[in-house]
Amino acid sequence: MPGESLSVDRARLMVDSALAMQGEDLSKLDVKNQSTETRPHRLDHGFTYEAREGDPRNVAEAKYRRNGGVDGNWLHVVKPPWYKIPETWEREREAGTVLRTVKSTLTFLVIAALVVWAVGVLAYRMRRGFVPWRRALLYAAIPAVVAFLAGTNEFYLSKATYFNMVATPWSVFRTGVITQWLISTGVLYVFFAVGLAVLSALYPEAAPALRRPERRAAGLDAGFTILGGIGALLLAKDISMLLAAANPAWIPFEGWTIPEWLSAPMPLLLMLGSGLSRTLVSALLLAFFAYLWEGRMRTPLLRAVLLLAAVVMVMPTSSPDANEWLYSLLTNIVRVALAFVVLRYLVAGRPVLLLALAAGLTIYSLAAQGLGTGNGFVIANTWGFVVIAIAALGVWVGGAGRKIRDRRLET
Repeated sequence: MPGESLSVDRARLMVDSALAMQGEDLSKLDVKNQSTETRPHRLDHGFTYEAREGDPRNVAEAKYRRNGGVDGNWLHVVKPPWYKIPETWEREREAGTVLRTVKSTLTFLVIAALVVWAVGVLAYRMRRGFVPWRRALLYAAIPAVVAFLAGTNEFYLSKATYFNMVATPWSVFRTGVITQWLISTGVLYVFFAVGLAVLSALYPEAAPALRRPERRAAGLDAGFTILGGIGALLLAKDISMLLAAANPAWIPFEGWTIPEWLSAPMPLLLMLGSGLSRTLVSALLLAFFAYLWEGRMRTPLLRAVLLLAAVVMVMPTSSPDANEWLYSLLTNIVRVALAFVVLRYLVAGRPVLLLALAAGLTIYSLAAQGLGTGNGFVIANTWGFVVIAIAALGVWVGGAGRKIRDRRLET
């Protein structure tokens, strides 16, 4: 806290205790870096720990690390595990290459073309009154409320940042955090409203197919479609592992990512918000692909261009080696092919199954990510998310609702 300071030894003792409470064996870690910074009326200490040579948590030249710091006499943060990547590897990834330039250019062109096309379709449908803005704005309020509640995590975590900004009055800092919180919620609300409007513009005739009787009739098919989508994901993973086993030198390394759920006080809210966002994005991508394939790109040449664009979109951006690109190209061709099979033979143009597939794959991927953290608190929240998400999906597919609402929809 401002006005109070600890010695280096006492500060390190606080960080050591916090790491030990998280299950770290300090005898296997060395202090790699230690810093002391003089601030108004206090001293701030920071410590970086690194696993010793031969530690199984090290991966080749990438070193397992933990960070912690004390501001004044306040333990402000003990970061989750991370890896120190060799500087030579980072420089190779940051250096410009022909492959990277080609990938960036093609990705920009594909995204620009999709955005222009989506705006054109939306404008065309709006002029003919096919975009139900009122319904889109109403439904977008649901994920906006979830995002607003999830923002409490950021507000909580921002308190640690304040101790690095003691010159700023707390009231000013708090106002800035709340303003950012509200703006991000509003942006997400607009994103969902526009996304739902685009879906309605692409398939204006799909509204009757999403009513309660049709959803209930598609219940069993929705379950098989979700299982088929998950099976396709696992099959793509198996093929990727076979290619990696054939030539490990081809495997591209994109780095390690640690979910922010580990440091959030309420990760369940973050999972729900992320789940809604991923579901909408997945539904948009799948629907737009199907729209182009069935409506605008019926010739073999145009469909080949569409498939190539889909492969380009999922190619890595940080792999400078040609072998890594070849590996990614082969695995992504498999993924696109499996996605096509699922859309063509399982979804088969049914809007209910398309939305169920997007939601089911999102639930599966987030659950796998949460359970993979190995953190008990995050795992408990993950199971809570799975229960809530599956229940919500089941209610939507099952068509729970009052009969009076169905009569209104039918009229």
